[in-house]
Amino acid sequence: MTPWHVQKSRVHGLGVFARKFIPAGAVWWSGKREEVIEITRRQYEVLRDSRPSRMLADIHEHSYFDAASDRLLFICNDGRYINHSSTPNVAMHGDALTSIALRDIDRHEELFEDYRTYDRCPWARLWGEFGKELGVWR
Repeated sequence: MTPWHVQKSRVHGLGVFARKFIPAGAVWWSGKREEVIEITRRQYEVLRDSRPSRMLADIHEHSYFDAASDRLLFICNDGRYINHSSTPNVAMHGDALTSIALRDIDRHEELFEDYRTYDRCPWARLWGEFGKELGVWR
């Protein structure tokens, strides 16, 4: 059982919430490579240039860019529902597949990452209009 679960968020759509107390510094989420779809620039371009699809919207909403591999990482497990805050309580650590608690997190508290700390993808406009609000895209 994971130390978190997904439920409706007061901030945006679905969110990730602590199932139990998570101490500062603890890894609360760690993705496995088999839970990730790696998307190359060419694959992204094919999707972008095809008919509008929900798949592209999902990629924009639930992917991280990994600059080291120059690929988008589409998270297939429920960790993809992490919402943004400019005052996050969790953050990616080391790679795009590990996130740690920045402070003690109480049971039932929603978990937030700061999207502005993610690697910026030079070829995909992630987060759409929300990215413009964050200053990611100008």
